[in-house]
Parts: sequence; C-alpha cells; structure tokens
Amino acid sequence: MALTYLAPALTLVLEVARRNGVDPTPLLRDLAIDPGRIDDQNYRLRIEQAVALQAALEKQLPQSASLTLHEIWNPNAMGVLGHGWLTSSTLRSAFERLERFSRIVTEGIDVVVVEEAVMDTPVVSMKANFIEPDKAPFLRMSGTQAILLAMCQALAGRDFHPLEVTLAHAAPEESGPWFALFQCPVRFGAPRCCFSIAAEVADAPLAPVPAQLAQLHDQLMLDYLAGMESSDLTEKVKAVIVELLPSGQVTDAKVAHELFMTPRTLQRRLKERGTTFKSLLTEVRHELATHYLRDGRYSLSEISYLLGFSELSAFSRAFKRWAGVAPSAYRAG
Repeated sequence: MALTYLAPALTLVLEVARRNGVDPTPLLRDLAIDPGRIDDQNYRLRIEQAVALQAALEKQLPQSASLTLHEIWNPNAMGVLGHGWLTSSTLRSAFERLERFSRIVTEGIDVVVVEEAVMDTPVVSMKANFIEPDKAPFLRMSGTQAILLAMCQALAGRDFHPLEVTLAHAAPEESGPWFALFQCPVRFGAPRCCFSIAAEVADAPLAPVPAQLAQLHDQLMLDYLAGMESSDLTEKVKAVIVELLPSGQVTDAKVAHELFMTPRTLQRRLKERGTTFKSLLTEVRHELATHYLRDGRYSLSEISYLLGFSELSAFSRAFKRWAGVAPSAYRAG
C-alpha cells in the first residue's frame, strides 16, 4: 500500500531551508514534486518523496535547523487537522484528536496517546512511531517534536513546556539548543519519539471554544479522511506498478491480482476516479524516468530495464512523447 503525505506540510521545512540559504526547488523537481502545488490541500505525495526531500535537505542544513520549525509552525500547514487542533478544550483532547486524525498530514507516523509515569509523575504521552524509522531523517524526527511544542503553546500559551521529550536519533554534536527550546529533560537514542506532559496539565481547561465549532472541524476531518480513502486506490495501483516495472510484466491483470480484485473491478473503480490503468502506468514511468535521468547513476539501458521496456528504442520513443526530447538530450540539460 502506498503511504501518502500532505504536500502543504512541506512548506515548513522548505521555509527552514530558505532561511538557511538553501533553494529547495531543484530537489522538489528531482523528486517529481510539483513546486506549484505545494500549497494545494488536495495534493498528496508518496511518503517516500517527502522523506527523500527531508533527507536531502538535512545534508545541507545545520543539525539545529529542525528547531526553527517551532517558530514558523502555522495551522494551515496541517490542513483541516491544524484548525481542528485549535478547537480542543484540553491538551488531552488535542492529543486524542492528533491520534485519531494524524493520517491527514502523514501516513508515515503512527501516533499513539498513552498514560504512564515519568519521574513518578502521572503523564499523558504522545508516542510517534515512524514507519521504517531507520529511514526517518533526524530533521523529520526532531522537527516533529519542535512542531508539537508549537502546537501545544498555541493552545496553552508560550509558557507551556513538556515534562520530557525523547528522540529516536542519536544525540547531535551540540544538544544545548534542544534543552533551550523544550526546557525539560531531552533524551536522545530512545526507542521512539515521545512527547510527555503532566496529566494535570493535560486535563487543565483551555480557552473555551464553541462546541459546534469543534464538531464542525471534526466532521471536516472525517470528510477529508473519507476522501483520502476514496482516492487511495490510485496510489495503491501506482505503488504496485513501481514494484512490478523491472519485471517487464506490468499488466492490469497482475496489478488487480496484487490488490485482491478482478481486472474488471479494477478498471471500473479507476474509471469512477477519472483515470485508467494505462494512464497511471504512463504517469509512473514518466515520473521515474525523469528522476533516474536527473539522478545520473543509471545508463539509458538500465533506466529502460527499470521502467519495464523491452528495449532501449522503445523507452526512447516513449520518453520523447512525454518530454518532447530524447532521453539523452534531457539528461544533457
């Protein structure tokens, strides 16, 4: 199954890059991310694209750059979830909203809220279990905690600070900025990322918000998730196509089999979503071809094989239809 990521959530890390003198536009294009659609609330990326972007930016930014996300967070970056968060009556209910609706922003993190004890104090903890944590950049893990602090302070005031923060990455060379921001114990190299607050703080009432407004935002979030589930089929089909391409045997029958449905059902459901198997196959091949040609690590013959073409000439003809130029000319710039 293809996991997805809300494109506007990237606006925060892209702003961090620009503040550090890094132009992220070439990276976006290399990863087949449309720079013109980053603010589009209906534009979702494959989680691999978002993680690859964060990993590439991490190499060009100072280790503490992720903490800047705390000062630039805004609810618009999280779509309907960001505004739904602000209708919470307590931090506990806010945590529970995030647990329930975090998939709106990213399907790459499993959020769990638990009650436990830290330093003999009853606490409410939000644990972020990253899918494939070994591939989660430090920028992403540390930035997630910095954003969570900003979100809590948006509700509870700037004087709020957690009881403890843990990060699954090893400690940075200089950890002072983390302690300065969170103003609590920060543990690195932990089993998972965790953000803990005292239970009495979690249950303290916040500024009242009309119940109807909270219910409205909850319904908007439910509607968004329903829309995600409806469009998820195309992402699943594209993910299976990517897996099957090198075999050279990518057919609608094989993809349907992988998705536990008949070819006729697959065709019907794609038609309901305004697309076809052939269109998705072309889209995936075009995106991957562009990425491989810019990457530079593969020869044209290798790219032809990775995209499932029977011979180089077939790939060359197809690419010229997509891009208007031959693959060799595109690579040359």
